[in-house]
Amino acid sequence: MPLKKSETCQEISNYPNNPIVKYITSKQRYMYGIIEAGIQPPESYLARTQKPNAFPIPDKYIVKTTYGKSKITITCFVEYIAKRPHFKIIFGPDPDDFVCSNLSATTVANVYHTQIRSLKPFNDLSNRMQITRGKSIGINLLQDFEMHTQQCFNKIDQVELKELAFSVNNNKFRITYEKNNQELQQLAVINDA
Repeated sequence: MPLKKSETCQEISNYPNNPIVKYITSKQRYMYGIIEAGIQPPESYLARTQKPNAFPIPDKYIVKTTYGKSKITITCFVEYIAKRPHFKIIFGPDPDDFVCSNLSATTVANVYHTQIRSLKPFNDLSNRMQITRGKSIGINLLQDFEMHTQQCFNKIDQVELKELAFSVNNNKFRITYEKNNQELQQLAVINDA
């Protein structure tokens, strides 16, 4: 968990008497329970957390925490393989539902957040969100189109994207691009055809 220079942190622990650890930064508070304290590898390949604290990262270290409004439970593991720490997060009760990285705990946390924030299926969206998603595709394609036309055509050529038609699960979209409209958000007019 990288800290910015202006950010301070404090770790409050009475381990091994109490397995609960509080980690407080100037912006957030975290609590986690130590399931397995692990062992400290030899100094020659012992990894540490980022400075200023540079805590040693033990081998076979397991902690469990919850976060968010819905109190999602995650279990975090550290295991040294070939003298390098490998980080693994299991989310929820299913041990097959995990992400891992040999780069850093932050990397594995970012991979985890990317996976849980996956897009909802189109049919599960409200009508407004379906239109917003379709419009977003149209706007992004317009930007890509304009970038590629600059690479493929002369500036004096009059290249215009007039219309885009596509469907998602039999929901048809037709996006009409109007050149006289200045705002990019208003360039795409969606018609449910």
